[in-house]
Amino acid sequence: MNKKHETRNFFIAMLALALLLLLLTTTAQAFRAWTPTQERAHEIAQLAREMGLAEDDPIIVRATEIWWAEVGYRVYLPDDKIEPIKG
Repeated sequence: MNKKHETRNFFIAMLALALLLLLLTTTAQAFRAWTPTQERAHEIAQLAREMGLAEDDPIIVRATEIWWAEVGYRVYLPDDKIEPIKG
């Protein structure tokens, strides 16, 4: 190949790489589309963990319950009585 073709192929490869990175970044952000309530619950749980609280601490447990309630799930603890979520 001559120099012109090598340069063209290089730019095509760089453009393809840039588009791939843009697509992957956009896709990753779309999968992490949390609601504002989920964001806040996650922040609270992370702060509690940074303070050294255990995963079974009421603050972390409640933040987890709030996070999952946003998607319609309920977190069950071993001593919970199972009840349906009332929406």
